Amino acid sequence: MSELTDEYIKGLVEKHKKMLQYNKDRYNNIRKNDPEFMQKNRDRARKHYEDNKEKKQQYYQQNKEIMNCKASYRYYKSRNKLDDFKTKQSDKYQKLVDCGFIESS
Repeated sequence: MSELTDEYIKGLVEKHKKMLQYNKDRYNNIRKNDPEFMQKNRDRARKHYEDNKEKKQQYYQQNKEIMNCKASYRYYKSRNKLDDFKTKQSDKYQKLVDCGFIESS
């Protein structure tokens, strides 16, 4: 494959930005004000929620422990007391190191 030039890459980026802006403007000016579209969109979202409720619950149950560890870590980090977290909750700290969320120091 031939190498891409800087001008070609810049052109692609500009096209992508224009497309994103066009889609955003189209949604905000046309689609959002269309009651039929909004109703279909809400129905689709409601159906997706109902179809995947069990999946979300199962994911939470499987990851409850690691989520709890992350919440504790963020709590101590926001108060600049990571040393206390390492000493008081060393088991949670070790789980976070094992899963790769934080690097051990």
